[in-house]
Amino acid sequence: MIRKNIARVREHLKEPLHLAAWSVMFSSVLTSGIGLLFWAFAAYVYDIDTVGRDQALIFAMMMLATVFQMNMTNAAVRFLPQVREKLGLRIIQAYAIAGVFSLIAGLAFALVAPSISSEYDFIRDDPWLVPTFAVATALWAIFLVQDPVLMALGKANWMPGKNAIYSISKLALLPLFFWVASSHGIFLAWIIPVAIIVPIVDYLIARKAVPAATHAQRNAGGVVDAFGHPRALAKFVMQDFVGSSAAHVAIYITPVMTFALLGPEANALYSLPFVIVAGLDLLFEAFVVSLTAEGARSPERIKHLTDLVVKRMLKIQFPASFAVFLAAPLLMLPFPAEYGEQGTAVVRIIAIAGFFRAVLLFYEAVARLQGHGNRLLWIQLTNTVLLVGLVLVLAPAWGIKGSASAWLFAAMASALFVLPWLIGFIRNPNVLTGGNTTTDFDATIDRSS
Repeated sequence: MIRKNIARVREHLKEPLHLAAWSVMFSSVLTSGIGLLFWAFAAYVYDIDTVGRDQALIFAMMMLATVFQMNMTNAAVRFLPQVREKLGLRIIQAYAIAGVFSLIAGLAFALVAPSISSEYDFIRDDPWLVPTFAVATALWAIFLVQDPVLMALGKANWMPGKNAIYSISKLALLPLFFWVASSHGIFLAWIIPVAIIVPIVDYLIARKAVPAATHAQRNAGGVVDAFGHPRALAKFVMQDFVGSSAAHVAIYITPVMTFALLGPEANALYSLPFVIVAGLDLLFEAFVVSLTAEGARSPERIKHLTDLVVKRMLKIQFPASFAVFLAAPLLMLPFPAEYGEQGTAVVRIIAIAGFFRAVLLFYEAVARLQGHGNRLLWIQLTNTVLLVGLVLVLAPAWGIKGSASAWLFAAMASALFVLPWLIGFIRNPNVLTGGNTTTDFDATIDRSS
């Protein structure tokens, strides 16, 4: 029986989408679990205002890095599988773009934020914080780009190890920085491990992953082949960049706005449950990102890959969201009582949003794979504008429950809008093929998008 089960697992993991997706999911679960311990420890050791301030700093850094990495995360997973030559150079270029723009953005935020909201005046209190924040933002951007690079190179199985080492390291450093830099020990524990891990992983990528992928992709269907014309490709990249920037803002904007509108204590009470439950997105995102990478690599398998993703959404993502909704009080038990009282409601609201977020993530992955940049742009932009507007209205009126409700209502409206188109795709999948791949579906780019 044991041998038979092992054989079934091995057969299951022969599917590249499964191997990549389960690697990312295992990495996400491991990171979320250790992250829960990290924030629980921080909540007990640091006072609530310090937790709220450093959370605002971390979320601002993450938001800026995800926006100003200039969509290199999506570009890597979508286009690197179709690069035939100079693969290593393309990766270095992606890092350089992400790092430089994020560095500038981080510096600008640290200098300007105190002028916009007095809650951010603490940034000016420590002279070292402005340059540290800027460099941290650049490092985080490169750290983010590494994961899709690994997926695109067929090394997603490295991700659990990389992210586990990072998560354990930041947890181990938390008590140390409480003694040596208690004012911003949480932020320092969060970012210092990244500065060590990034160069080590890049060394392994250069020595192991790039040579293997270069050999495997020597006959790959090229990026321009798939889009038919360089201008069509450039148009898609620009639309995807603007839309993805809006989507990245949406992920991190509610804690940043909650801090600015309601103060550090309210932000601590909101951000902790938000961090815990928003990780649900990562579980299903593993499959939709894998769909993008594998669909770009093997477009003739898109029907099979789509069916696998739908099954995982119904069997994993939806039940997980429902389970988190029911277990909300248990999830808040590791935290002090003041966090649990209001955090339970936030957990449940964001868990419900997980149903709609799954639909939205699926739609975005499919639109990216098909080259429908216009669809990506408008749904992501609309979702973000709607979210920001709802936070401005609901947070002052309902407190942290208002911030969570804004997240839910924006996701619900966006998902219901795209659902009919997504159902049509599931019934009749089609993608850009590239090269000379022969398929039995429509392989033309939508020139009106």
